Amino acid sequence: MARAIFCWVVLKIILTAKGEDYVLRATCDNAMAVYVDGKEIIKSGMENWTQESTISIPSDFKVLGIRCVDYGVIPGILASVHKQDGEEVLVTDGSWRCSREEFEGWSEAGFTEADGAWEDGSPIARHGEGIWSHYMPDIGSISKNAYWIWTGGHETYSTAYCRYTVPQPALFLRATCDNEMTVYVDGKEIIKSGMENWTQESTISIPYDFKVLGIRCVDYGVIPGILASVHKQDGEEVLVTDGSWRCSREEFEGWSEAGFTEADGAWEDGSPIARHGEGIWSHYMPDIGSISKNAYWIWTGGHETYSTAYCRYSNYF
Repeated sequence: MARAIFCWVVLKIILTAKGEDYVLRATCDNAMAVYVDGKEIIKSGMENWTQESTISIPSDFKVLGIRCVDYGVIPGILASVHKQDGEEVLVTDGSWRCSREEFEGWSEAGFTEADGAWEDGSPIARHGEGIWSHYMPDIGSISKNAYWIWTGGHETYSTAYCRYTVPQPALFLRATCDNEMTVYVDGKEIIKSGMENWTQESTISIPYDFKVLGIRCVDYGVIPGILASVHKQDGEEVLVTDGSWRCSREEFEGWSEAGFTEADGAWEDGSPIARHGEGIWSHYMPDIGSISKNAYWIWTGGHETYSTAYCRYSNYF
């Protein structure tokens, strides 16, 4: 008995550390398919709108997707997610994004919506209200706070693709370069004053799911270098400038965008010059803002002065 109790305690500790799974309770009028972070969850009964489908999903999921095919009368997707103790986590409402078209990767994290093809989920009626109240006012244990949702116009005999993306707090880039810096996030230039002053840290909010972080730096002599770190809102370090970055002396079209293909021989691992607070910079500015002390000043090999470096960090595989 003591051994059994011990094993249960150990299992409980493991589950608590990992994070217990959530429970999805869902249906759709009429045939449903469920996706979690791009993976389809197969379960019987999903073609019966009067029946709740109960599915265990990881508590750290990023995207929950539901595809529904309507066979007439009225369409709708109805769902809620709960913790193991029953506490409500989320429901179908206007926070979901819906489309009438299926796009590759639509149920995956990092998906980019096509202009005009996606809209906020359009509520039709709350669970237990509307036309459904005459036939099935209570479907399982789906939250009464949940709405039947669809694309705008609630067109029958159509298919809806609705996705819920878990909100994630932004990350913070803390960076400088010796001498003049330009920052790009997924190909978009971020404009901010002070980027020509290497003694000053530039702090920039960037999305948690960024694909590529690019820094261009122009050196005006003595010694070149790019120094940066990315942090969560609580200060936890996410990444730093080091040999995991890729650098080039040449500017190539699309170099700061996801999917860029390097030209043979034109790119190399970022070459560390000195850790933050060390090397020649320690004599003039040992501490630059709150950039991580784990970050290295990096450049292209040879650390040539009066040159320009294009360095990128890819956050995808």
